[in-house]
Amino acid sequence: MLLMDTLIKGKLYVGGMVNLAKFENQIEDVILKRGKDD
Repeated sequence: MLLMDTLIKGKLYVGGMVNLAKFENQIEDVILKRGKDD
């Protein structure tokens, strides 16, 4: 039971990290596009 709980939390943590990385990439894209417009 404890192992399953750890696995589920691990998946959520990894999923959160992946989403955060995607979000950061989107922000970088916006910043780069604004920089090119100037």
